[in-house]
Amino acid sequence: MLTFVVPDSFNAALYKFMYPFFVSSYLYGAGKLSRVKRFFSRNKLQVLLLTIIVYAGLFSMYGYYAYIYTSGYAVVGLRSHIVTEWKFWNDIYRMLIGFAGALMFLLLLRLIYDNSRMILDRGWSLLQNIGIASLAIYIISGYIYGYILPKLCRDFELNYAMTILESVLVLSACYVGFVIIRKQKIANRFLFGGR
Repeated sequence: MLTFVVPDSFNAALYKFMYPFFVSSYLYGAGKLSRVKRFFSRNKLQVLLLTIIVYAGLFSMYGYYAYIYTSGYAVVGLRSHIVTEWKFWNDIYRMLIGFAGALMFLLLLRLIYDNSRMILDRGWSLLQNIGIASLAIYIISGYIYGYILPKLCRDFELNYAMTILESVLVLSACYVGFVIIRKQKIANRFLFGGR
C-alpha cells in the first residue's frame, strides 16, 4: 500500500509496480508461502483454468489508461486528467491482471515442463529451426513490417488479439520464405550467408 503514496518521479512508477511481484515471488521461492505452494501443486490444472478465465476477462477490459506509462502508479502527484478514485482502482486492476497473467504463464510452463518429453520433442525442434532461421526471419519481417503491413493495416485500430495473430502469421510467412530462399543457392548465399 505504501507504493501508492510515493510519487512517481524518475520512472519510480515502473519499479513500484514490479515491487509486489518481486516480493511475492521471493516469499514463494523462500518457502514463506508454503500453504499456497501446496495448494498450487495439488490443484495445478484447476488453478490454471481459473487464471486463464480471470486473465481473459481482465484482458478484455484492458485499455489506454491501463498502461503504467500513461497513468502512472501513485495517488500522490497525480496527473491532472486522471480522477483519484478511478486511478486507485486502475492500479488494483493492473495488479490483478499482472498476477493472473504471471500465474497463468508460470503454471503453463510447469505443465509443459511436466509433460516435456512429448511436447519438447516436437516443440524443441521447431524452436531450433526458428532459431537457425532467426537472421532470415529478421530480414524478411523487416520488409513485411516496412512495406506490406502498413498498406494492409492502414485502417486498423490497436487490438491485442490481432497483434498476436499478426505476429504468428508474419513469423510463419518469414519461415516459409526462409525455406524457399534457402533452396536457391545464390540467394541463400547473398541474403543469409549460406553455403
